[in-house]
Amino acid sequence: GEVPSGDTLHVFVCHLPSRRGGALASARYRSYCCTRLRELVDSLMAQGGERTHCLLLGDFNGDPEESPTIEALRSRPYTADMAVQDLPPESLLALLHRKTKQEPPGSYCYQGIWSQLDQAHLTASLLQQRGRLHYVAGSAETVCRPFFTTQLSGGGAPVPWRTYGGNFYRGGYSDHFPIRLL
Repeated sequence: GEVPSGDTLHVFVCHLPSRRGGALASARYRSYCCTRLRELVDSLMAQGGERTHCLLLGDFNGDPEESPTIEALRSRPYTADMAVQDLPPESLLALLHRKTKQEPPGSYCYQGIWSQLDQAHLTASLLQQRGRLHYVAGSAETVCRPFFTTQLSGGGAPVPWRTYGGNFYRGGYSDHFPIRLL
C-alpha cells in the first residue's frame, strides 16, 4: 500500500512449506512458492512507478543460500560494497545471509544445527533511495534477547526457548528467533 512518503510498499509475510520429511524432499514445494512470489514481485514492480518497493519476510523454511531462494526467488545476498544503483529496481536482495561471526548463528536451531530459516528480501529500489522510503543498510538482524532463549545441557550458544516441545507446553517464546530491519 501507499505509505505517507508517497512510496508504495508491498509486504509479503511468508511461511513456506515445512522441511518435514527432509529438506530435499520438500524443496520443490518451497521452490513453487518462491517462483510464485517472484512472479508477483515482477508484476507489481512492472505496474508501479520508480517509487514502488517490495519486502518479503518470514519463515522460508530454508537457508538463503538454498536452491529455492537462489534459483526460484532469484534473490542474491546483499553486501555493503554492492553497487546497488546499477541493479534493476526489481532485483531481490537477501539481507540475512550467513555472516562470519553472527550471533546467534541463525534464527532456528534443530538438533544442534543452526539455520537462518527466517529471512528478509527486498527489492533493490529500497536501497537506491529514489523516494523517501528506504532500507537502512546493515540494520537487518536476527534478534536474540535473554528472555527469548534457553541454554541446552550440552552448552554452546543459547537457543530459542520453544513454546512447545512435541506435545508438551514449555512456556517459551518461540522455536524461532525474530528478525528485524529498519
